Amino acid sequence: MKTTALLLPTVLVQRVVAGPPTCLYETGLDYAGFDLMDVAEASPFYCCTWCTLVPGCKAFVWTRETERCWLKSEKGPATPHLYAFSGLVGATRCSAIKDNTDISPGADIGSAPSTSPEACCNLCARRPSCGAFSWIPWSGGHCYFKAANMSSEEAPAAGVRSAFLLSEGP
Repeated sequence: MKTTALLLPTVLVQRVVAGPPTCLYETGLDYAGFDLMDVAEASPFYCCTWCTLVPGCKAFVWTRETERCWLKSEKGPATPHLYAFSGLVGATRCSAIKDNTDISPGADIGSAPSTSPEACCNLCARRPSCGAFSWIPWSGGHCYFKAANMSSEEAPAAGVRSAFLLSEGP
């Protein structure tokens, strides 16, 4: 364990320089089995970072009762747990958000309510055919998803924020 403790600061510096981790979150679910290790944390919001630091970690569960991040090698079967906060480490990121820009206007393949363009990135990543999105802030916010094989035409659009989905290598 001391070796791991000595390596974590180096790994942490590398991860911070690379950018913040992206995780897809679920509440009220526990992922059974596949435990790698656990880390004491008073808040579930650090579990995503811990999972990206531990080799082989793909998912995590934090529970209020234990105040621990249970880092997992796989998601495992999901079971209801009232005080659990779970997540999957995402291999998907989005490009820098372009302000006042609509990507492929009129070529939407779907839409969903969303409070921010950052949340649109996660929603787009969950759709197999999504390659980009445009977000509008009106009426609480809304994502408009664009096909992965669409043209990358961009048009000025006041208040619209857009980004492309990027996939990271292994």
